Amino acid sequence: MGEAALPDETGVRRVRIGGVRKFIAERMRESLAHAAQLTFHGEADLTRLLELRAGWKAAGVPIGIEDCLIAALARALSEQPEINGTSDDEAVTIHDAIHVAIAIAAPDGLKTPVLRDVRGKSLLTLAQERRDLVDRALAKKLQVSEMKGGTVTLSNLGNSRVRFFTPILNGGQLILLGVGCPQVRPAFAADGSVVARSYLGLSLTVDHRIVDGEPAARLLTAICRHIEQFSEEG
Repeated sequence: MGEAALPDETGVRRVRIGGVRKFIAERMRESLAHAAQLTFHGEADLTRLLELRAGWKAAGVPIGIEDCLIAALARALSEQPEINGTSDDEAVTIHDAIHVAIAIAAPDGLKTPVLRDVRGKSLLTLAQERRDLVDRALAKKLQVSEMKGGTVTLSNLGNSRVRFFTPILNGGQLILLGVGCPQVRPAFAADGSVVARSYLGLSLTVDHRIVDGEPAARLLTAICRHIEQFSEEG
C-alpha cells in the first residue's frame, strides 16, 4: 500500500492506496468486471509425488513440488487445447504453446512472471527457470516483458493453512489453478489396512462465458490424475 499517515488522536490512520498496490487493485477489478468467474474445487492424492520429491532431494536434484504441479497443469491442458487461451469482448485467442504465469508474493507486490512453452521443457529445465524467476522477483529485478503473454496462471498458497480459495483470473486468461496446503488423512490401502495419505486442495477458476462446467470439471480431474500418476518424463 501507499505511505501511511500518522495515527490521529483515536489511534486511526488512513493509508493511501498507490503505486503497485493501486495497479494490482485496478487489474483485479477489471478482471472481475470482464469475466464470469466460477471456481471448481477438488483434491489430488499427493503421496506419490511427495515420495518422488524426497528421492530427488536425497539425490541433490533441484526439482520442487511446484515444478511438478506446473508440469501436471500443462499436461492436462494439452489434452484440452481449446481452453488454453485468452479472451476479450470480441473473440477468444487459442494458443498452441502453454505459457504458465506463476504468482509470486514479491516485496513490492504481487508478480506473475511467465514460464514460456512449458510443454516443450524438461522438468529440470522448468525447475531452473522457475527458480530464476522467483529469485529475481524477490530481488525486484524482473522485466515488465517477463510478466506478459501467459496463457494460464498458477497461484500456490501451499505454505499456508488455506486449502481452497477462489483465485481471480489473470489478464483475460480462461483458467487459473489455485493450489492449497496438503492435508494428511487416513485412507484404506488395497489390502484393507489403514494408511496415511496426503491430499492436496486445488481450486480451478474459469471464465464461465467461454468454459462450461463439464470441460472445467474434466480439466480439474485430469490435473488430479497427472499429479497422482506423475512421472518425470510426462
